[in-house]
Amino acid sequence: MGNTQSITWLSPELQEEIRKHFQPKYKQPLTDGQVVRIADNLSSVVEVLAKMRWRAKYGNLSRP
Repeated sequence: MGNTQSITWLSPELQEEIRKHFQPKYKQPLTDGQVVRIADNLSSVVEVLAKMRWRAKYGNLSRP
């Protein structure tokens, strides 16, 4: 995904929350593209963690 594309679930309010949280850590203003990339990466991490918890609780229920 290019960092200039928008993510449909990424509202302007959520973008501002991400910017407020991460911008101080970068110590410089974040571009809109950087905010989108951070949000996309965070959603990927959350997805992996959810899958790991699912497998730990229910086992690997992959379909044949």
